[in-house]
Amino acid sequence: MNKIVISITFFFLCVTVGYAQKIDKATFEHLVDYANCQYLMVFIEKHDAGKPYIETPYKKTIQPILQSATLYDLNTIPSFNQIQELFANNSNNLALNLANKINEKKKGYNNTTDTKTLLEILKSESWNGVDLKGIANRIQDEVKRKFGNEETADQYSTETTTESEVQDETIPLYNQPVSKDNQVQKSDNQLLLWLLIILLFVVILIFSYFLYRLWNRCSKLKNTLLENQINFKEEHNVSNYNANDYNGLNNKIGKLESQLGNLLKEVENLKKSCSQPNPNQSAQQPATTSQPTNNVSVANQPKDDSQYFGSKNKKTLINETGKDAAKFRVFNIKGNEADFEYCGGVTNLDFLESICDIPSDAYNIQSKTNIITLKSGKVKKDSDENWEVSIPATIKVS
Repeated sequence: MNKIVISITFFFLCVTVGYAQKIDKATFEHLVDYANCQYLMVFIEKHDAGKPYIETPYKKTIQPILQSATLYDLNTIPSFNQIQELFANNSNNLALNLANKINEKKKGYNNTTDTKTLLEILKSESWNGVDLKGIANRIQDEVKRKFGNEETADQYSTETTTESEVQDETIPLYNQPVSKDNQVQKSDNQLLLWLLIILLFVVILIFSYFLYRLWNRCSKLKNTLLENQINFKEEHNVSNYNANDYNGLNNKIGKLESQLGNLLKEVENLKKSCSQPNPNQSAQQPATTSQPTNNVSVANQPKDDSQYFGSKNKKTLINETGKDAAKFRVFNIKGNEADFEYCGGVTNLDFLESICDIPSDAYNIQSKTNIITLKSGKVKKDSDENWEVSIPATIKVS
């Protein structure tokens, strides 16, 4: 136990003595010049934001030189004379005055006895209303990591965190080389990323396995249901109908309806022909039989006033023709209004769209055999005395 206490005490003593050693003057002056570069960049970018000075000459000539400063190679840090030359001809007196103010910190070297006190000299809070606390803390942290103990640097960074530092967290480190700690952290991050990718891949494999098992069970269940259905039909002698059988049945029904429609037309024509008197028969019959029964005279029999048309133009019926060549029949004529129906054969349904209501399933019938009118439409005469469809007729396609 005593050996452990002695070892720990010796370790902290070595760390304390090592940190208490004072860095040489040349190195300290390099650190002041490094801090000068960092302060100047933050001050200019905040104070002159949006001004032409930022684009030219700052970003073209001044910023590249200030950004080249790094603690990992002190020879890259511009000297104070080089910094002064960047602001020659009074191009930016405020920045030049800030550089002079920071450079005066070199005089404090002889008044300190250890590195920690020297690093405190590098601090600067503000200049001409621009807050520099955030970058000051960053400089302290970087310098302590380079010349002091890393644990001390982390402790210092935690203790000196202020609201200003939080606001300046987005200030870049101006392209400084990546430290070993950052490299280790980057390597750890990459390792963590790969572990996450592998974990995700394993999760996907597990999910795929269970999905496959679920699909396999569903397939078995489907096969079992099909077998049960087949067995049920065999036991109860149930016929199997497929889609083709149902389509054939629909076609047969359509043909029967078409034939029924033709028969109804023939019956109507027979009724009309029977209602008209036969001249030869009237001549042979005696005068006493010329009077119709039920006190209804021949003159009062309904007259067929139908008109037939062979085509259409949009909604207007055209090409008046005979009954045999007609596609449209106009009947029940009452002045400028009448009924109409489609009386033609099978035709392209697009031809009838503008004047007929067509069932949506009619377009799916491959072999059309008949088109009949279920409900007649209405027509009116236009200014040219042509019949124009006002209400479409309803048709059935089979």
